Amino acid sequence: MRFLSLNYRSVLQNKESVVVVLLLFNAFSWYYLCRLAINKFGLPGCEYYLNTTYLISIMVSAIAGAVLFRSFEGLKALKIWILLGVFASLLIIPLPWWQSWKTFASISLLGTSLGFFMPFCLDLLIKVTTIKNRGKIGGIILFATFSSVFFLYRSVSPLDPMLTGFSLALWRFWSLPLIFLVREKHFSEADAAAEKVQKFTSVLRNRTFLLYFMAWLMFSFIESFQTVIVSEKAAEFAFFVKTVEPYVAGFSAVVVGVILDYVGRKRVLVFIFVFLGMAYAVLGLFPYSWVSWFFYSVADGTATGLAFVLFMIVIWGEISTGKSVNFYAIGEVPFFFAESLSLVLKPFLVLIPQSSSFSLASFFLFIAVIPLVFAPETLPERIIRERELRNYIERAKRIKEKFTKS
Repeated sequence: MRFLSLNYRSVLQNKESVVVVLLLFNAFSWYYLCRLAINKFGLPGCEYYLNTTYLISIMVSAIAGAVLFRSFEGLKALKIWILLGVFASLLIIPLPWWQSWKTFASISLLGTSLGFFMPFCLDLLIKVTTIKNRGKIGGIILFATFSSVFFLYRSVSPLDPMLTGFSLALWRFWSLPLIFLVREKHFSEADAAAEKVQKFTSVLRNRTFLLYFMAWLMFSFIESFQTVIVSEKAAEFAFFVKTVEPYVAGFSAVVVGVILDYVGRKRVLVFIFVFLGMAYAVLGLFPYSWVSWFFYSVADGTATGLAFVLFMIVIWGEISTGKSVNFYAIGEVPFFFAESLSLVLKPFLVLIPQSSSFSLASFFLFIAVIPLVFAPETLPERIIRERELRNYIERAKRIKEKFTKS
């Protein structure tokens, strides 16, 4: 525990790292609050369509924003990003929810306001942090998000549409003053070659990007489809899925963030994929055992924490060789696409037998490991060896002090 606290304390001494953590925490938590508002006040029977609209609008607007505003000033983009979210939140207050076209338009604006400049904020993360600490930064963001969503839900759930809209707007607005704490030099003084915006075609030709993207795509489909199946067919084990798993995901994001910065990204990812594949295999063999469900909840929560830290925050910025906006815009697609597709296919997914779905999930998770075998490590070997040497020296000093005292 002392090891974790020291590392996170040193990371948060950087003022701008704290700003990035709060900006992304605000955006991720606002995403979940908007999902809550959609489910609360959507048209009866249309919640799936509204959520699908929301997810697709985030995905499309992220790519559109990267295309349309590739030369946009970073800090100005972030200010507009937050103000657009405030406006979209207030727009749902007078909305007549029984008029379907206005409802879908409002939900689309909510998603667009979040996705449009999200890649710019993630690109800012690369500018203000070093590769040695990005895993820890990602762990802090996801831990704060997962641990606070439950309390935010409890606060917003009892509210009517008007107060819900004001709450969403207020929550989005409090992050605006943080933008003024970021120095312009991160955007104005960058080297011209480093700031070169890479075209989408060059991103799609990047071998390292494609290998990690394939693994992320398979994982996203498996998780989204299994979430639908598990929620429909495992009512008696809902405690593990709804309570144990989210808390494990939040805690594992913190721990895994440290591990990612010490042993590398690839090895941890391969281990977690295999670990989760084993959990699905055990669940397929013993689907009515609480031990199997507990093991699955821990494995799935750990994998979720790792996947979010690595694929939503860390890896795409490390793969890019210039400005990483386009990498993040495309790299976020699997999560939102798989989520929206699982909602559309829900009537068919619930027909799949429980044991068969778990066996298939286990099989495809092991398949997802194959592209990772050929993917290079994005954390430089030099950094890994330096930290191993530093830890060895510290242990040697403690042993020497122990024998000197005795």
